Amino acid sequence: MLFKNAFIYTFPRVPLITEDAIAAAQAKPCGPQEMMRVGFVKPAWSYTYVLEESGYLLLCLNAEEKILPPAVINKHTDEKVRNVEETEGRKVLSKERALIKDEVTFELLPKAFTKNRRTYAIFDTVNHFLIVDQASPNKAEEFCSALRDAVGSLEVTPIRCGESPDVVMTAWVDQESTVFMPGQLRFGSCAKLKHPNEGPSYAIQDDDLEGEHVQGLIQSGLGIVEVELKSEHQFNFTLTDGFILKGLHYSDSLISESYEQAGEDGDLFALARSDLLINGRTISDTVKLLSEAFGGAITGQLDFDEPNDDREPTPEDWRRAVQNAAAAAKASQAELKEVEQKYGANSEDPLYPEGVKFVREKDRATISGLQRGLRIGYNRAARMIEQMESDGIVSAMDDTGTRVVYQDDSAA
Repeated sequence: MLFKNAFIYTFPRVPLITEDAIAAAQAKPCGPQEMMRVGFVKPAWSYTYVLEESGYLLLCLNAEEKILPPAVINKHTDEKVRNVEETEGRKVLSKERALIKDEVTFELLPKAFTKNRRTYAIFDTVNHFLIVDQASPNKAEEFCSALRDAVGSLEVTPIRCGESPDVVMTAWVDQESTVFMPGQLRFGSCAKLKHPNEGPSYAIQDDDLEGEHVQGLIQSGLGIVEVELKSEHQFNFTLTDGFILKGLHYSDSLISESYEQAGEDGDLFALARSDLLINGRTISDTVKLLSEAFGGAITGQLDFDEPNDDREPTPEDWRRAVQNAAAAAKASQAELKEVEQKYGANSEDPLYPEGVKFVREKDRATISGLQRGLRIGYNRAARMIEQMESDGIVSAMDDTGTRVVYQDDSAA
């Protein structure tokens, strides 16, 4: 079962999720007067409530909801109101009508049909991502709330990055910008643009995002809030300004890989584990790639006042940590601007030779590594890595997101 959406949370510590805890919170039918009840079920083709494979945990939450259309409630309410007015010869006012409506709802609930809605989620215990197959923040939070009740404690927060996704996505599309999209991705043909001051939005369908039409909208002040992206040999998706991946479409090669890993004997449990691996690896790798492009995930930069304390971080700790990370991102942008003003936007960074020496000594070229090694901001480090690629010091990123470091200038 391949995911259709990905709402991403991060967590500082891997929560204790056990088969017994999830089984104790298993789904049960709605009571006669309940509109909805949630509980966990075994994922498709799984024998257990917690399906585990190579550091990934798969859970499934079932929400049973009563189907009671407002039109049906209103029809029965109107009939009762008319009956009261005719038999008692008086007008039913709004407050009494509301009470009658509540009575009607109470009477109809036991007779209502039900529907089931399932939400799958993956815990990536290596990268500390919680991936919920939802595009709706409320539905994603519904899963987290149910899991929190089941296991007792769940420290998760929606992924945040050092730079605003809408600003970076707009820079990717803007032909006048020097900020480039990661090499493993390419544009689709759909996007949504919106004015920063909450003006009307413009949906772009089947158009060249680097063409005159879209470029003109960007130059007029509109920004990208959604953009379709394609990952070669992986999947296509729409990325939103809230860092939500919507409308995932996996490539035929990935789907074939899932069936090949499951074997030819029709073992559905093996297929479930294979799908879990493909979902987890593909989405987590993409999230890592995007979060680095957005200035790095804040979770990895959270700076609590007492890092060695065993206490749980409080909401104030999280608020202060996020503020610190946001301040660091602003400082990174200001640092690059200062360098460009002092030495020129197209000139070589004065620390560039030291950066080349660093990546060759480490035989590894990453933006985050260069940040730590030279003690510089993200934007400045990203600019250096791009320059190294242009100069033939490092290769372009491959499908796994890594670069080859050339130990001499023969590749230049």
